[in-house]
Amino acid sequence: MKVKVLALLVIAALPLMGFDCLNDPFYAAINITPISATFPVDAQSVTKSYGPIATAGYYNNSYSLTGVSVFDLKVSTKGPSLGTSSFTVQMRTSSSAAWQNVVTASGPWSDFNTPQSIFSSYFKTIDGPGLNNLIAAAFAGNRLYVQVVGNVASAPANATSNTLTVDLYIQATGSLSTKNN
Repeated sequence: MKVKVLALLVIAALPLMGFDCLNDPFYAAINITPISATFPVDAQSVTKSYGPIATAGYYNNSYSLTGVSVFDLKVSTKGPSLGTSSFTVQMRTSSSAAWQNVVTASGPWSDFNTPQSIFSSYFKTIDGPGLNNLIAAAFAGNRLYVQVVGNVASAPANATSNTLTVDLYIQATGSLSTKNN
């Protein structure tokens, strides 16, 4: 009985003692819906842009995001083989900002019919810190623009038969306690 009374007194006194741990926000890891951009490949030389992408719609906005980072980027192709392909994925956070190279890749078109991760050998240059900074800025400003610049060995026979898709896989840390207080 004495233990129960003592425990009850301690629990009742904790909020009055000013411990910060009781007032700290609740943080949770948030898997954000992958951001996907698909580009038509209708010639041997390609420069295609996509955006703006409204990033606020990709997560539960009852969270206040405290950190955002990319854990993978995948590139895939659809359509008949176009031979050797090389391309650069570029991003920016406003329509007036300069495009920033994020990844550069090359390889046979048909190899990309199975989505290839930035961790595969096809990717030659990866600006990881730049990519994470762009994604953090995009989620702070709620906009992201994606562009692909590249070349294929042979032009597609049909202008609508071939596409290239970029998928961004993002994880964030969010707080429930600061959003609506």
